Amino acid sequence: MIKLIHLFLLSTNKLICLLFFSVFSLSFLDRLGIVPHSATWLPDLITIGMSFIIALMFGINKGIYIDKKYLILILLYLTVIFLSILLNSVSSGNIFLGFRAYLKHLPFFLLPAVYPFTEKEFKRQLMVILPLLLLQVYL
Repeated sequence: MIKLIHLFLLSTNKLICLLFFSVFSLSFLDRLGIVPHSATWLPDLITIGMSFIIALMFGINKGIYIDKKYLILILLYLTVIFLSILLNSVSSGNIFLGFRAYLKHLPFFLLPAVYPFTEKEFKRQLMVILPLLLLQVYL
């Protein structure tokens, strides 16, 4: 099982690039009728897989180090979510539907705690996301 987790983490950079592509393009491609609607669930499936792997890595490492700035960002993010729920008097059904949208990418904030990205991997991620962001200028 541990070898499988390490193999999965070795392809983490590719997985993040796939997540970027799926988040920025699949909904648009679905509206054009190019991909089936079920393809828009790919980011959710990637997030579920990464959540499982991150939880296992936390257990294997028996402790983690998360920089204070990441903890502050995560706490601010969660604070905004909960204050929005309280101030807007959101119904319980909409709260659970909203958690899918709000918490979908939270495991990727925790990913640097279990996987040290190299400078080359980080640049590759930026080179994948840049064209996707530029394509959205016209949309």
